[in-house]
Amino acid sequence: MRSLGKALKERDIPCTVHAPFMDLSPGGFDQKVRAISLDRLKRATSFANELGALSVVCHPGFDRWRYDGNEQLWFDSSIGTWSEVLKEAGPSLPVMLENIFEDEPSTLLMLFDYFKEKNLWFCFDSAISTSSQKFPLTSG
Repeated sequence: MRSLGKALKERDIPCTVHAPFMDLSPGGFDQKVRAISLDRLKRATSFANELGALSVVCHPGFDRWRYDGNEQLWFDSSIGTWSEVLKEAGPSLPVMLENIFEDEPSTLLMLFDYFKEKNLWFCFDSAISTSSQKFPLTSG
């Protein structure tokens, strides 16, 4: 990763890293599932640091169908995961949370409010299905 990062830098090619998200559950209730998710996210963050990436893009993984409206359960489980990812990222690598399963921004806002003093940012994915609810662009 370091040699690839060096080659990109020598050619003045900036990069970002998109962390894996399929099958991961950073706010999962099952500790083993959450541990595997944390491992994958920390590895991607470590790779991003080795590459000298501008940021690492991650998905928070809240899915209203899995959590049946229990945002607090998901949020409480998420705190440890994102604390560790932010620690791995360090102060110079922004961690970007990107919407994917979220129908609306409340769970993302919970994380941003909790980590407001950390290097946590938002990456907006505008490819929202026409069958899903519209993502409000203003805060209430």
